[in-house]
Amino acid sequence: MAADSEEVETAAKPRRHQPPFVDSLVGLPGWEQETLRRGIDFVTYRRIADALGLVDVAALESLLAAHHPTRDTDLLWKVEDARVWSHGG
Repeated sequence: MAADSEEVETAAKPRRHQPPFVDSLVGLPGWEQETLRRGIDFVTYRRIADALGLVDVAALESLLAAHHPTRDTDLLWKVEDARVWSHGG
């Protein structure tokens, strides 16, 4: 039954099938701030993609690494204070 509720929750989230662009990261700072409040310092790219409603995890990873190379650890993304994040690079 847990799988059914997860499927319903996942189906309810809008997912973007196009490759992510910088504009699709607008929700990242707020999500990171909440993540830090929960004491989490590193997350998978899949977790970020799910939070932002994105499908293409590899493209998201490339986009984030290009704009914030010091936060890419190859396997995980280093969560930082959202107030210092800008999607301008």
